[in-house]
Amino acid sequence: MESKNLYEKKRLSVKERLKFLQQWEGLAESTAVLRQWEQQHIREVSENFYDSLIVKRLKEMHLEQGHVDFIQTGTFLLELLARMDESPNIFYLEYRIRYLIYNGTLALKGIPKSMWDYYVKICQKTSLV
Repeated sequence: MESKNLYEKKRLSVKERLKFLQQWEGLAESTAVLRQWEQQHIREVSENFYDSLIVKRLKEMHLEQGHVDFIQTGTFLLELLARMDESPNIFYLEYRIRYLIYNGTLALKGIPKSMWDYYVKICQKTSLV
């Protein structure tokens, strides 16, 4: 079995080219903020697609701690990504964590200039998950 060179050039057939062109035009017209690659297709998902997963994993980590205490955001994100099948961009997940802080779902300790400079925990009133 011969291995394929990733850099080997292959000309697209007219049919393949038109298919990709149609897919691109659909994506270019879309106003979706977030897309996910699933089963060889790009699927639009809501902006808050990962929010419940973020909250669920943070609650699990609080249970592992034995109490609700602040967890470094960078450490939390690496732990979250390690448990995901399809890894989204870590900076998108951090953006969603900041959104959850601003809407009162998560509490913040520190200055959120980078994911290593602040800590998060679940607020007691959280309704997600």
